[in-house]
Amino acid sequence: MAEQNAHAGRDGRRGAGPRRGLDSLNRVHGEYKAPAGKLVVVDTEVLDGRLHRVEVTGDFFLEPPEALDQITAALEGAPADLDEDALAARIEERLPDGAALIGFDARAVARAVRRALA
Repeated sequence: MAEQNAHAGRDGRRGAGPRRGLDSLNRVHGEYKAPAGKLVVVDTEVLDGRLHRVEVTGDFFLEPPEALDQITAALEGAPADLDEDALAARIEERLPDGAALIGFDARAVARAVRRALA
């Protein structure tokens, strides 16, 4: 439980913090623990209503490792108001053939993004 709350904002929500709206530059953080048990963390900025400087980390496994670059590229520049389904679809479209996401999936990353932006 302590790990989950390590990044809690002032109001206790994970990913919470100062918000200046989706059109100004600010760093946001979101986490999601996938049903398979792996933690997915997304840190990003929002600039002109789009995701900018996206970082995806966590305790998941991914083959090939370079597929992480494709996940990040799928999110970079995405409209910040996209819903979870649209974000997951963007990620899935960019994954290389045969990529193996172990302990998480595209939806887990999308959920972490939405939590960061909540």
